[in-house]
Amino acid sequence: MQVDNKIETIITENDNPTSVLLKLQTNLSKNIVDLGRSIDHKELKQAVELIDKARVVFIAGEGASGLAAEDFFDKLIRSGKEVIFID
Repeated sequence: MQVDNKIETIITENDNPTSVLLKLQTNLSKNIVDLGRSIDHKELKQAVELIDKARVVFIAGEGASGLAAEDFFDKLIRSGKEVIFID
């Protein structure tokens, strides 16, 4: 996926709603591309296998990481996995 690096993504008080949306979309797209490039796929596969085999998964998070941890908790619960979340 090619992300246009020429678009200024800093939101200012002068931006209209359409401009804010475009900046957010551009920034999110770039972050997702960067994330995909930074993931070690061998380690990701190993993590998924460990979670799949685990009887219970313990998840902990605090602050902003707590939001991501809680989202992961919700996804695992919906999949039928026994999960304990500590914030």
